[in-house]
Amino acid sequence: MLGRVVVLLVSYFIAVSGDIHNDNREEHWGYHDHNGPSDWASLYPTCGGSHQSPINIITSDLVHTWIDPYHFHNYEQNVQQIKLTNTGHSVNVEVIFANEAPYINGGGLGDDYILKQFHFHWGSISSQGSEHNVDSTRYPMEIHNVFYKSSYGSYDEATAHSDGIAVLAVFVSIATDDNSQLQNIINFIPEVNQAESTFVGDVDLNLKALLPMTTHSFYWYRGSFTTPGCNEVVTWTVFKEPITISESQLDVFRNLLDSDNMQMQDNFRPTQPLNDRVVYTSSVGDSGNYAGPGSTSNKPGVGDDSSSNKPGVDGGVEQATTNKPYEL
Repeated sequence: MLGRVVVLLVSYFIAVSGDIHNDNREEHWGYHDHNGPSDWASLYPTCGGSHQSPINIITSDLVHTWIDPYHFHNYEQNVQQIKLTNTGHSVNVEVIFANEAPYINGGGLGDDYILKQFHFHWGSISSQGSEHNVDSTRYPMEIHNVFYKSSYGSYDEATAHSDGIAVLAVFVSIATDDNSQLQNIINFIPEVNQAESTFVGDVDLNLKALLPMTTHSFYWYRGSFTTPGCNEVVTWTVFKEPITISESQLDVFRNLLDSDNMQMQDNFRPTQPLNDRVVYTSSVGDSGNYAGPGSTSNKPGVGDDSSSNKPGVDGGVEQATTNKPYEL
């Protein structure tokens, strides 16, 4: 009798353990059929919001305006160390400086934003990989430089505010030669092959070299994180000019293992509807290129009630007249 009870108890706990495993698997997001982007909104309702990212940038629909260029502070100093983390979904890179952390201003942000980390999205083949599209065309990789608004005091606090996060997105295209600055990071990637692994190493890295040569030419819009919980707190800047990577360098990323112990590839979210948002573009020669002679209808902060989508307006909290970095 006692033996039968033991067998029944063992069978019960095996069944319960199986249910727990299945529940955890369902709640774990990823990029595969069982946990991919099409299922995110069922677990993270904000992922079904109306101002989601990434988007397909349709160049014929852009609003040309003047947005002041970005100013990059402490980007000239050499990085002493980097911390790499395989999050199970990407590779995060945090930079360690002896002095003040890098930060940006300008770009219609209206405040200083401090660099938190940068990470990568890439494809299994080089015809896909970037999260944002331009006229339905993808790049093989996209780098996201993630910043938080300094006045909120911390990254976690900033994620609770509609103007808390700024992401500068850099497209990466294929070239024959290796990218020597990216190689300084790629050298350490095998150290974080397994999901949830981290590595800290000394490095000779110039952050400015990971930006395009032209940083005053970009697309600008309001959106969200591209991963759960998809908070709609991000001011997006997508630079028009890409940097480069070789095919062999890209293969190093493709050989990483994700949180499902599968090759980490195609870790990009499909594009989301633009809905009522406006995508602005700013580049040399755009100043004054508004809707027509004397027109103010396309100037950010002028003649448009949707202030939360305008450069220079912090999530619709401040009036456009208090932030005028783009005025001529």
